[in-house]
Amino acid sequence: MVDKKLSMADIAEKINHEFDDDLSCIFNDDNADKLILRVRIANDEAPPKGGEGIPDINKVFIKKGKVNKFDEKEGFKGEEEWMLDTEGVNLLAVMCHEDVDPSRTTSNHLIEVIEVLGIEAVRRSLLDELRVVISFDGSYVNYRHLAILC
Repeated sequence: MVDKKLSMADIAEKINHEFDDDLSCIFNDDNADKLILRVRIANDEAPPKGGEGIPDINKVFIKKGKVNKFDEKEGFKGEEEWMLDTEGVNLLAVMCHEDVDPSRTTSNHLIEVIEVLGIEAVRRSLLDELRVVISFDGSYVNYRHLAILC
Protein backbone atom coordinates (compact mmCIF):
# COMPACT_ATOMS: atom_id res chain seq x y z
CA MET A 1 0.00 0.00 0.00
CA VAL A 2 2.99 2.25 0.45
CA ASP A 3 3.73 2.18 -3.28
CA LYS A 4 0.11 3.28 -3.94
CA LYS A 5 0.43 6.02 -1.28
CA LEU A 6 -2.56 4.69 0.65
CA SER A 7 -3.02 4.43 4.38
CA MET A 8 -5.47 2.32 6.35
CA ALA A 9 -7.16 5.53 7.51
CA ASP A 10 -7.71 6.62 3.88
CA ILE A 11 -9.36 3.31 3.01
CA ALA A 12 -11.56 3.31 6.12
CA GLU A 13 -12.57 6.92 5.47
CA LYS A 14 -13.58 6.11 1.89
CA ILE A 15 -15.63 3.10 3.03
CA ASN A 16 -17.33 5.14 5.77
CA HIS A 17 -18.04 7.96 3.32
CA GLU A 18 -19.52 5.56 0.75
CA PHE A 19 -21.72 3.59 3.16
CA ASP A 20 -22.50 6.23 5.83
CA ASP A 21 -23.81 4.55 8.99
CA ASP A 22 -24.42 1.14 7.37
CA LEU A 23 -20.81 0.00 7.96
CA SER A 24 -18.18 0.65 10.59
CA CYS A 25 -14.45 0.14 10.04
CA ILE A 26 -11.74 -0.78 12.54
CA PHE A 27 -8.15 -1.00 11.35
CA ASN A 28 -4.65 -1.44 12.72
CA ASP A 29 -1.61 0.79 12.37
CA ASP A 30 0.05 1.24 8.96
CA ASN A 31 3.35 0.02 10.39
CA ALA A 32 2.01 -3.38 11.51
CA ASP A 33 3.45 -6.56 9.97
CA LYS A 34 0.02 -7.64 8.77
CA LEU A 35 -2.52 -4.98 7.80
CA ILE A 36 -6.03 -5.78 9.01
CA LEU A 37 -9.23 -3.92 8.19
CA ARG A 38 -12.40 -5.13 9.88
CA VAL A 39 -15.74 -4.04 8.48
CA ARG A 40 -18.87 -4.56 10.51
CA ILE A 41 -22.38 -4.21 9.11
CA ALA A 42 -24.26 -1.84 11.38
CA ASN A 43 -27.55 -1.66 9.53
CA ASP A 44 -28.29 -4.76 7.46
CA GLU A 45 -31.93 -3.86 6.71
CA ALA A 46 -31.24 -1.36 3.93
CA PRO A 47 -29.18 -2.22 0.86
CA PRO A 48 -25.94 -0.24 0.46
CA LYS A 49 -25.81 2.74 -1.87
CA GLY A 50 -25.24 1.78 -5.47
CA GLY A 51 -28.16 -0.54 -6.16
CA GLU A 52 -28.89 -4.22 -6.07
CA GLY A 53 -25.74 -5.56 -7.69
CA ILE A 54 -25.54 -7.78 -10.76
CA PRO A 55 -28.25 -10.39 -11.39
CA ASP A 56 -27.18 -14.06 -11.05
CA ILE A 57 -24.03 -13.09 -9.05
CA ASN A 58 -24.74 -14.50 -5.59
CA LYS A 59 -21.48 -13.86 -3.73
CA VAL A 60 -18.21 -12.08 -4.40
CA PHE A 61 -14.90 -13.11 -2.85
CA ILE A 62 -11.71 -11.08 -2.87
CA LYS A 63 -8.52 -13.06 -3.41
CA LYS A 64 -4.90 -12.64 -4.37
CA GLY A 65 -3.91 -14.09 -7.70
CA LYS A 66 -0.92 -14.24 -10.01
CA VAL A 67 -1.05 -12.06 -13.10
CA ASN A 68 1.49 -12.18 -15.92
CA LYS A 69 2.60 -8.69 -16.87
CA PHE A 70 4.97 -7.87 -19.69
CA ASP A 71 8.00 -5.71 -19.01
CA GLU A 72 10.18 -4.76 -22.01
CA LYS A 73 13.39 -5.29 -20.03
CA GLU A 74 12.46 -8.43 -18.08
CA GLY A 75 9.81 -10.03 -20.32
CA PHE A 76 6.82 -11.70 -18.65
CA LYS A 77 6.87 -11.72 -14.87
CA GLY A 78 4.24 -12.99 -12.47
CA GLU A 79 2.91 -10.40 -10.06
CA GLU A 80 0.35 -10.82 -7.31
CA GLU A 81 -2.77 -8.75 -7.60
CA TRP A 82 -6.10 -8.54 -5.79
CA MET A 83 -9.03 -9.82 -7.81
CA LEU A 84 -12.71 -10.60 -7.36
CA ASP A 85 -14.01 -14.15 -7.68
CA THR A 86 -17.76 -14.67 -7.95
CA GLU A 87 -20.25 -17.37 -7.12
CA GLY A 88 -22.64 -17.29 -10.04
CA VAL A 89 -22.14 -16.07 -13.59
CA ASN A 90 -23.32 -13.15 -15.67
CA LEU A 91 -20.38 -12.37 -17.93
CA LEU A 92 -22.12 -9.82 -20.13
CA ALA A 93 -23.40 -7.73 -17.22
CA VAL A 94 -20.05 -7.86 -15.43
CA MET A 95 -18.13 -6.83 -18.54
CA CYS A 96 -20.52 -3.92 -19.12
CA HIS A 97 -20.11 -2.59 -15.56
CA GLU A 98 -18.25 0.73 -15.52
CA ASP A 99 -15.86 -0.30 -12.71
CA VAL A 100 -14.74 -3.55 -14.39
CA ASP A 101 -11.91 -3.88 -16.90
CA PRO A 102 -13.52 -6.06 -19.61
CA SER A 103 -10.17 -6.96 -21.18
CA ARG A 104 -9.09 -8.73 -17.96
CA THR A 105 -12.43 -10.36 -17.08
CA THR A 106 -12.55 -14.15 -17.41
CA SER A 107 -15.08 -16.90 -16.93
CA ASN A 108 -14.80 -20.67 -16.69
CA HIS A 109 -18.43 -21.12 -17.79
CA LEU A 110 -17.76 -22.13 -21.40
CA ILE A 111 -21.39 -21.95 -22.59
CA GLU A 112 -21.67 -18.36 -21.44
CA VAL A 113 -18.30 -17.45 -22.98
CA ILE A 114 -19.37 -18.77 -26.40
CA GLU A 115 -22.68 -16.89 -26.18
CA VAL A 116 -21.05 -13.59 -25.17
CA LEU A 117 -17.64 -13.63 -26.88
CA GLY A 118 -17.68 -16.37 -29.53
CA ILE A 119 -15.83 -19.54 -30.44
CA GLU A 120 -12.24 -18.19 -30.32
CA ALA A 121 -12.77 -16.89 -26.78
CA VAL A 122 -14.03 -20.34 -25.72
CA ARG A 123 -10.96 -21.96 -27.25
CA ARG A 124 -8.69 -19.58 -25.32
CA SER A 125 -10.67 -20.02 -22.10
CA LEU A 126 -10.43 -23.81 -22.41
CA LEU A 127 -6.68 -23.56 -23.04
CA ASP A 128 -6.22 -21.34 -19.96
CA GLU A 129 -8.23 -23.72 -17.76
CA LEU A 130 -6.25 -26.74 -18.97
CA ARG A 131 -2.96 -24.95 -18.25
CA VAL A 132 -4.07 -24.09 -14.71
CA VAL A 133 -5.12 -27.67 -13.98
CA ILE A 134 -2.00 -29.25 -15.48
CA SER A 135 0.46 -26.80 -13.93
CA PHE A 136 -1.11 -27.13 -10.47
CA ASP A 137 1.39 -29.81 -9.41
CA GLY A 138 4.28 -28.42 -11.46
CA SER A 139 3.69 -30.50 -14.59
CA TYR A 140 4.34 -29.03 -18.02
CA VAL A 141 2.72 -29.83 -21.34
CA ASN A 142 3.84 -28.12 -24.53
CA TYR A 143 1.48 -25.45 -25.82
CA ARG A 144 1.09 -27.21 -29.17
CA HIS A 145 -0.30 -30.36 -27.55
CA LEU A 146 -2.87 -28.39 -25.55
CA ALA A 147 -3.76 -26.17 -28.52
CA ILE A 148 -4.58 -29.16 -30.73
CA LEU A 149 -6.96 -30.45 -28.02
CA CYS A 150 -8.69 -27.09 -27.81
